[in-house]
Amino acid sequence: MKHPVATLAFLLYVIVLAVGVVDQAFLDSRIFPPALDRQLLGMLDVLKDRSPSTLAEAKEAAGAVRERLAGIRLERETPKVEQDLAQYASGGTAVEACLPLLEQARRQAVANLVSNDEFSLTICIRALDPDLVLRLWVPGCDDLKVRQGCLEALQKIRGTPGDLGYDPNASTDVRREAVRQWRDWHLRFMEERRRPAPTPAAPQ
Repeated sequence: MKHPVATLAFLLYVIVLAVGVVDQAFLDSRIFPPALDRQLLGMLDVLKDRSPSTLAEAKEAAGAVRERLAGIRLERETPKVEQDLAQYASGGTAVEACLPLLEQARRQAVANLVSNDEFSLTICIRALDPDLVLRLWVPGCDDLKVRQGCLEALQKIRGTPGDLGYDPNASTDVRREAVRQWRDWHLRFMEERRRPAPTPAAPQ
């Protein structure tokens, strides 16, 4: 070899890179086992905005949400909301009757996930999207662990200290005002993301 030192350095680099990839994969599998990952994705799907305008759309939404809830359920017994969704999907007669069922499903999804001790970490790492976290804040605002997890996630996304006045232990009215500030920040954050990067100055 003409350059044994360079070759050795390259081999060491490849080995270190490979070890790092393996370590990260191992860490991901420990923090996010497939079951927990499925729970999070299933919950986010249940939280997705569904606004059916026809009876067929409402029945389809009820059936899809029921399947998702069943997939992330922790207990063996089927909760009443799942039974109601299944009944509506097979015999619902009014679109309006579906909307409260979908809201109950959102609450059930949050309750299922929040019982997991890794909730905050899951949200921080997997849902680094302020829009997702802010949407989660609304149906989950009655649970302290959800409120704290969302705040940690938004602080991590924002990248700067401060809570914009949000205190997870404060009253509903106080929290609501702080959530408005977070939503204003989110609008500015998205505007910055849409803004094109500045063109580098041409060399003189």
